[in-house]
Amino acid sequence: MPYRAMYVQIYNNSKIFTPALVTILLFSYALFGLTLPTLQQSLTEQKKKKISDLTQTAISILQHHNLRSQQGIVSPEQARH
Repeated sequence: MPYRAMYVQIYNNSKIFTPALVTILLFSYALFGLTLPTLQQSLTEQKKKKISDLTQTAISILQHHNLRSQQGIVSPEQARH
């Protein structure tokens, strides 16, 4: 009889813990399987945009100094620094 009571106790506990465990597993999947990859992709796109913007800024500055040098406003040596 003690074994039967133990099995009944385990069965009753499983009614409580199984839904909780399934909920935790589904939440974990939603967090790690769906949300994080989307967030990572978004952050990667933002980094690419920032790099592109910084590159364009550097090119614009260099073009400006080159133009000033070609116009004779500054010497080529000054434009390089």
